[in-house]
Amino acid sequence: PHLGNGRRQIGELDLVEGYVDLLYRSPSGLVVVDWKTDQVQDDAAVAAKVARYRLQGAAYAAAGAAATGVAVDRRGVGFRNDDGPVEVELPDLAAAIAEVRAGTAELAEASAVSEAVVEFE
Repeated sequence: PHLGNGRRQIGELDLVEGYVDLLYRSPSGLVVVDWKTDQVQDDAAVAAKVARYRLQGAAYAAAGAAATGVAVDRRGVGFRNDDGPVEVELPDLAAAIAEVRAGTAELAEASAVSEAVVEFE
């Protein structure tokens, strides 16, 4: 089933799909920016949206690093409000990327087991 935010559930795991809006190289590493159409009005709404998109952003950062061989230094997300754009960096990027990698490894292992069962039958 689709879970929204570019996520689908496969068994007990979530699959994240989407597009990186902006990826560029800074002197300290790659920067991933993802613009959202969500409207935010206060700090609590921003914090909730950042938490909602945390793993999607970390997945984009992990994919960018894997594709280029350059570490991602920052991952930003942009929202809008009545006063204009609101830009926020994903806190604790390294932990979020580690969580994505662990989930990816779990999905790969589950996929390999499923393929082995199909081949065995």
